[in-house]
Amino acid sequence: MKTQDLSKGTVIPQLLRMTVPMIGGMLSLTAFNLIDTWYISMLGTEPLAAMGFSFPVIMLLNSFAMGLGMGISTVLAQVIGKNDSSLVKRITSHGLLLNVIVVSLISIVGFFISPWLFARLGAEGEAHKLVLEYMRIWFLFAWTVFLPMISNYAIRATGDTKVPALIMVGTTVLNGILDPLLIFGYCGFPRMGIAGAALATAVSRALITFISLYLLHKRYHMLEFKTSKLSVIIDSWKRILHISLPTIITNTGKPAAIAYVISLVSMYGDEAVAGVGAGDRIQMLLYMFPMAMGSVLIPFCGQNYGAGKIERIHEAWHKTNLIGFTYGAVCFLAVLIFGRSMSSLFSEDPTVIKYAYLFLSIVFIGSGYQFAAVHSIFVLNAIKRPLTAGLFDFLRSFLFTILFAKVGGYFWGVYGIFASIAVSNILGAGLSIAYLKKVFKTHRRQQVHSQG
Repeated sequence: MKTQDLSKGTVIPQLLRMTVPMIGGMLSLTAFNLIDTWYISMLGTEPLAAMGFSFPVIMLLNSFAMGLGMGISTVLAQVIGKNDSSLVKRITSHGLLLNVIVVSLISIVGFFISPWLFARLGAEGEAHKLVLEYMRIWFLFAWTVFLPMISNYAIRATGDTKVPALIMVGTTVLNGILDPLLIFGYCGFPRMGIAGAALATAVSRALITFISLYLLHKRYHMLEFKTSKLSVIIDSWKRILHISLPTIITNTGKPAAIAYVISLVSMYGDEAVAGVGAGDRIQMLLYMFPMAMGSVLIPFCGQNYGAGKIERIHEAWHKTNLIGFTYGAVCFLAVLIFGRSMSSLFSEDPTVIKYAYLFLSIVFIGSGYQFAAVHSIFVLNAIKRPLTAGLFDFLRSFLFTILFAKVGGYFWGVYGIFASIAVSNILGAGLSIAYLKKVFKTHRRQQVHSQG
């Protein structure tokens, strides 16, 4: 099994070496979404609005995959820190089995309830018809989202971020080739419109799924194919779900809150929903660097926790927060200056551009705090405090967002709705930072006491 020892060496250079490949991978995934949005925007405002309605549902499904992936990655990193290769194979294999069961249930339920679901989100008429065309294909091929994501999380636990990044780049390149062929019917392909974007996504991710599973088995030797007792499988699932369940529950809170925000925004018209959809794609691009750095905290902190090196975890958390706040301030200035120009890449409609710029300029007020909050959640999971991590994430992503969106929308309209996201990030970051400071302070006192 190929692994990198993350419990030794200088912290920040080590994190940056892992972050750089992840930036490339996340840039490719962001480009993936931007390319889809750009091509679909050529079809008109209604298809772009349909993408806006799909956003919270896709985020919800990604949250399930990310929650399972985070659980697998955290447990694997801790086990790798203890040098237990046989347990690594067991956790990885049983984790993938759990993933197959979960994604099968989600696909079946999602396919059949999608008409009711998007009607509840506020989609009407043509926008409702188009979002169903897109999402029904998406549900049928949901396994192509889950399996490669889980595989990538498992590979990252070894300390290797280059291969997952290359896998993500490959997905984006293939999707970029298939998009115009299937959306507009070039080179003899049928013109499928928004459904073509969904099919292009499915085909590109299906190919990458098989490649990532092959690498997980042949390159990293992290899979086993022997039959295990049910009790052993359940034990593996318990280890994973101890981290994953709180993460999944709280992660699903965020798309549920965003769905609520979208339903409020839909009262201002399809242009407003389209503007939020375009703004979100730009947001994903600008959030790329600190989120990439946050993602490498999972294997880094997990391995160091397994090796008993808590001070390295504290140093990593503190310094990545400083970087995140600095970067957030730069991004806020960038969207104030260039936000309208960036928004115009996705629509020529001045109303869509207005709402996209408004969304960006308000939401980015809390961007640095969002990075700090997310980094803190990763660290809390790595040091075996998943319930606390889940609580803080639930407060920030769900409860605060819904509460402030309702109040803000009532008093200040769409300005208040967008501001709810920024306010929630600021409050959530404050709570998680204060708690982790207390945790590390307690750890230092315990160390001094044990040495005395």
